[in-house]
Amino acid sequence: MKIKPLYIYLTLALFIVVGIVATNYLSQDKVENEIVDKQMPNDEIHKNLPNDDIHKGMGNNPGGPSKDNVKEEFWKNLENLKADVKKNPNDTAKVYQLANYYSQSHKPEDAIDLYNSILKKGPKRVDVLMRLGLVYFQKHEYDNCETVTKKIISIEPNNSQAIYNLGAIKATQGKNAEAKKIWNDIVKRFPGTEAAEFAKSSIANLK
Repeated sequence: MKIKPLYIYLTLALFIVVGIVATNYLSQDKVENEIVDKQMPNDEIHKNLPNDDIHKGMGNNPGGPSKDNVKEEFWKNLENLKADVKKNPNDTAKVYQLANYYSQSHKPEDAIDLYNSILKKGPKRVDVLMRLGLVYFQKHEYDNCETVTKKIISIEPNNSQAIYNLGAIKATQGKNAEAKKIWNDIVKRFPGTEAAEFAKSSIANLK
């Protein structure tokens, strides 16, 4: 599965993470939490399930996914990935997948360690750096997140997603003037792009 860059963006005065993979994993986390908290109707759960590696094929269950099979499938995949990585720690594709699972199973330190192990082999892996920055952002380690984001920009100076994220980090730190300057620059440099649209929306929500 090809991983697209992630956005960290501001909307309705709240910072949330969006992107193809981020949406899938966060939706999975949301669904699992809601199932634990209350029994959602099967059709409602089915409607919210992402089409990712964790939930692939679960929509074929006529009875709909339940609390048990959602969690069972997640942990089964996690254990399989752990076994695969233990068997072949140099398989960076598996290591990357496992790091993503750790990121969404509330084990950020394990995820960070795995992402960094990949970066030792390929320091210019922008997809991994994006994920690492996301984990730091979720942990409120904004200085680390900024360092990683700037590294992405140094590798890909025209990476509008990373530039946008830098503005989001500034806004999270209360540096609204810096955030606005970064986002206005995106609007000028990348007109008509998704990043530009996010930037316009975010500027409008800055106080």
